[in-house]
Amino acid sequence: MYKCNYLQFCSSVFFTFLLAGNVHAGTAMDLLDVASDSLSTAKETAATGAQAVDTVKATQQAADTVDAAKPLSLTETLMQQLGVTEQQATGGAGAIFEAAKSKMSVDDFQNLTQAVPEMDNLLAAVPPQSGDGVSKLAGGLSSMLGDSNNTLGTLTSLASTFKDLNLSGDMVNQFVPVLVDYVKQNGSAQVATLLQSALGL
Repeated sequence: MYKCNYLQFCSSVFFTFLLAGNVHAGTAMDLLDVASDSLSTAKETAATGAQAVDTVKATQQAADTVDAAKPLSLTETLMQQLGVTEQQATGGAGAIFEAAKSKMSVDDFQNLTQAVPEMDNLLAAVPPQSGDGVSKLAGGLSSMLGDSNNTLGTLTSLASTFKDLNLSGDMVNQFVPVLVDYVKQNGSAQVATLLQSALGL
């Protein structure tokens, strides 16, 4: 009787531990599955993030390529080639075009404007004449030579405007070739020649 009870007790304990072991094993498997799912989700999230980064990089590279292919404006060209400020570039170019405009026909200047889309802004950037000694000298030379449109008078007047822009007078001779070349590249050789003729070059 005692042995029977003891065996029953042992059997009960054994099955209890076996059942508990199965429960813990099942719980462990469930936890392992959850961990595996979480890892998969993390990997997918990381992959999505990496794709997003790649997309942003590709978009930026495309934008940089477009910017690199985009031609420089005349103002940007002057700033890059001559090392002048934006104000000096616009004011100086505007003064030269204004001088040329007074000696060109309406149609010819219209053709010039088509080659320089920013023409209106350039003309508006020309500083007002200061009326200083250099300007008076330009007027005096023009009167002496009997022709207000003479080249010397034009260049002297431009030198006065450049002085107002804190540029030396000889910078006029550096601006003009850049302007002529820009017009030739963005307009035509014929329009560039018209500009040169208007400036007496």
